[in-house]
Amino acid sequence: MTYASLFKASPVDLKYTAGLDPAIAKHLRAVAWETVQEYFKPSAFDLLSVPSIHPSPSSTAGGAALAEAGVVATQGWAV
Repeated sequence: MTYASLFKASPVDLKYTAGLDPAIAKHLRAVAWETVQEYFKPSAFDLLSVPSIHPSPSSTAGGAALAEAGVVATQGWAV
């Protein structure tokens, strides 16, 4: 599940077995992939547009100074 979650890619065809029978390991990777896909499936809440309560630096008067200091905006949040 870690591979699938981190890389958003199917682990099914990976060769690592963790010492298990290869068929069992492949089945467990398939179940992990199905689980991760279901978990990250978009929901109705993902479709809602919620405005950010923290404006990005580029939308503020001091945005240029913040950007020059290395502060960047990511989806409306300053990081």
